[in-house]
Amino acid sequence: MKSDPSRAVTVDQMRERLASEQAKRNIGAMESESFASVWDAIEATPEAAAEMKRRSTIMMALQEHITRAGMTETQAAKILGVAASRISDLVNGKFNQFDLDELVRMALAAGLTVSHEVLMQFDAAEWLTNDEAISPYLADTQEAGDTDFIAHAQEVAEQAKVINRSKKSKSHG
Repeated sequence: MKSDPSRAVTVDQMRERLASEQAKRNIGAMESESFASVWDAIEATPEAAAEMKRRSTIMMALQEHITRAGMTETQAAKILGVAASRISDLVNGKFNQFDLDELVRMALAAGLTVSHEVLMQFDAAEWLTNDEAISPYLADTQEAGDTDFIAHAQEVAEQAKVINRSKKSKSHG
């Protein structure tokens, strides 16, 4: 059985469906809040939303790959190393049927490139090593005019001063 391209779910269609479901569950909540993605709106934590974004991105890439190649579900299953029923779940957008690891294996089997980005957390306090560095940092935040940002910068500056005092006492002790 050949995959029906008209049954493939587009990103916009998935967003519409998910937004509609969220609205049904939580009438009025969406009106007062805005979200970066539909996953941010419906998932309980930022971590869960991030995983769903990764899963949906890979699923949509696989759907597009299968459609463009004109593969049947049986052909796709053979190439991707899964049962044909899994391809049916994939082309029908059954997100909850797949974990991230399985999707990555399928994408790699399809010859798709999957990348993961890991970012190091930056702590400005560790880089503000003296008053000559702290003063311009605080001046720059004052220019921004955002009171929350200024308050955060002042906290960071205080942390930097504590770190610097600790380093000085260790080097003199």
